[in-house]
Amino acid sequence: ASLRARLDIFDLSPAPALAATLFVAVTITIAFTITDLGVIVDLAGATGATIMSFIAPGFMYFFTFRERSWRSPMRLASLVVGVVGVCLCVVGITLAVVGDVAPELLFGDR
Repeated sequence: ASLRARLDIFDLSPAPALAATLFVAVTITIAFTITDLGVIVDLAGATGATIMSFIAPGFMYFFTFRERSWRSPMRLASLVVGVVGVCLCVVGITLAVVGDVAPELLFGDR
């Protein structure tokens, strides 16, 4: 079979190729500029933990049980949990970035 026939199984449209190229370029840029892996661990923890603990369960329940009124106590509670999770994620990311960029703002002058 020709090379073109073998490549037909892949999506070669410009949008996914551009997105993948941009993702790789941003990843390489971050890899070359960040010298402290603690920041990456902080960001991964801040996003991953809040998504798994608060955001995903809250919004999954809220959007899974659409047949119930959005004012039912469980749907309302799940929405609150999801929104609180988004807020905690933003706070965690902010603290991770500020802690790396300007630690004196968090810890004072040591």
